Amino acid sequence: MPKQDKVQIINQRRRKPTDSLGLGSAVVGGGPGDPDTITLETDNSIGETHTHKLDIDLVELGHIILIAVADGSMTDYGVAEDDTLTAALAAAEDCDVVWLPACEVSGDHTVPAGVTLRGLGLASVLTGALWLEDGASVATLAITRTASGSDDLVGLLGPDSGEATARDVHVSLVHMGTGKALGVLGMGGTLYCYGCEVWVLGGDGSAWAAASADAGEVELNQGQVLAWRTIWGS
Repeated sequence: MPKQDKVQIINQRRRKPTDSLGLGSAVVGGGPGDPDTITLETDNSIGETHTHKLDIDLVELGHIILIAVADGSMTDYGVAEDDTLTAALAAAEDCDVVWLPACEVSGDHTVPAGVTLRGLGLASVLTGALWLEDGASVATLAITRTASGSDDLVGLLGPDSGEATARDVHVSLVHMGTGKALGVLGMGGTLYCYGCEVWVLGGDGSAWAAASADAGEVELNQGQVLAWRTIWGS
């Protein structure tokens, strides 16, 4: 084979699927029998459900997306904030995935049984407590919280019973008061943490990277933990 033909073949293999379309982003989707069709949606609207295709730019712009395992449909819940994340998690069913974009969301949230909440790494930040129900999981996001006063500060909570999983979650707490700072708290069930980082800084109260309550259990695997207590102003 001539050298020129070989170079041409290599370049074709390196080319992205979207290059031939002149598109900056695309989604590989399509219905049964047409799994390799590349489509780009330009008319998606908040609250609308799409089957097998969705404008990926919505995730990049900070929209929360619910992916239903039953039919592969995707529902856009709009810009990431407390209410929209609460709504998406409430609508999710067993094995569904809620995608959290690069954003900062306040408020406490609960991941229902069997549902996965997945972010985009440290760019996806929750500033409230996150509670996992039995069979729930959370992956690739950060929980960052600060507090003062006498109330306890908790980052990630396990289920009351059963098991839940956290993967590649970064928990960072800073408590400047007399309350306890608890990075990961096991309740009645078991919380498995894989590759998680837990950093806790407490004030006059106690500081725990991982703790258990109500006979709960926390298992930390392949991650890093640090808990430090200091007296502010000393």
